[in-house]
Amino acid sequence: MKHAIIHNKTLFYSLLTALLLSFWLLRGVLSPLVNDVNKSGIIGFELAHHLEQSQTIMSSWDKSATKNATLSLYYDFAFLMAYSSFIALVIARIYSLFSPSSFVYKLGAILCVSAFLAGLMDIVENIALLRLLDGDLQQIWSSTAYYSAVVKFSLLGLCLLYVVLGGSQNLIKTYYGSLTH
Repeated sequence: MKHAIIHNKTLFYSLLTALLLSFWLLRGVLSPLVNDVNKSGIIGFELAHHLEQSQTIMSSWDKSATKNATLSLYYDFAFLMAYSSFIALVIARIYSLFSPSSFVYKLGAILCVSAFLAGLMDIVENIALLRLLDGDLQQIWSSTAYYSAVVKFSLLGLCLLYVVLGGSQNLIKTYYGSLTH
């Protein structure tokens, strides 16, 4: 009963549904942000390290695309809550299958928190990008968005690597016996 909440199917499917719905909402507003100047869309804007890069990207968008960029950042607040919660839940489900003294368990506990830290970095990034879109054209906002995005993507990469490797190890352990003989 100790891990009842993380193995709750209703919670799992609710978070998965929220993740998919928020992704679907985002998908609709992101496509106009891709153009010849900025082939990466909103991600290119997030990773524009210098103010000049941010301004070039914003200048390449017409009024409708700029409105979509702003809207996508507001939608992203819902998306980041969904993805960070879902990833943390999946990590918690994986690490709970291992002994609390194992490295996999301890790493999972750290990465579970890291999923929420990635969401926090996404919030900081969104606020910085919204400031730029609002006309507050200062280097600090481009730098803040860039470094927040780098930390966010790095943490999410580590979390997803854990899900793949930890999940694979658990499958092997389940079907082929313990790997720790």
